[in-house]
Amino acid sequence: MGYTSYLQALLRPLSVYDLDMGSFSGGELFALGSSFDQLNGQIQRDLAESIPLTAKEQGLQAYESALSAHMDAATVSARRQAVCALLRMQSGGCSRRELTDALTGCGVAAVVRETGTPNSVCVCFPTLSSPVSNQAAMEKIIASVLPCHLSITYSFHHLQWREVIDGAWTWRVLCAGQWKELIVMGDE
Repeated sequence: MGYTSYLQALLRPLSVYDLDMGSFSGGELFALGSSFDQLNGQIQRDLAESIPLTAKEQGLQAYESALSAHMDAATVSARRQAVCALLRMQSGGCSRRELTDALTGCGVAAVVRETGTPNSVCVCFPTLSSPVSNQAAMEKIIASVLPCHLSITYSFHHLQWREVIDGAWTWRVLCAGQWKELIVMGDE
């Protein structure tokens, strides 16, 4: 039901106005109702753009520029996830879980670990055994997300003999390269 119908229903019990579309009063109600419909549509679009989970265009761009983080996200859904991950970082929150969540939300499959040295963290890549071609881009994202006072070192997961023995892997599995899918390193 549009605003024209709403206004007609609101004024009909008064029996003072001629609400037919051909009448002067009906034309005024139609013009007023159409304007309200347009205004309501714009308000709904602005409301959707103001919420990170529903933003698509200028609202999402505004969040990204306000957060000033370099996000490696191609789709609207991934961009929304990155914005939400950065917003979830509470003011000044630097826990391992918050930092890992923010990196994961920005598209970097990494885990943040403490090194034991003050103001220093290690960013581990549990699924990578060596730097990748876009390593510089990932490091740029990581540097923009993590607090600037932290010293960052990078660590890649190398398959250990203990993991091979515990996993009861055969040479056939290792030679076929299937071990890459089997490496899962949890957040300790």
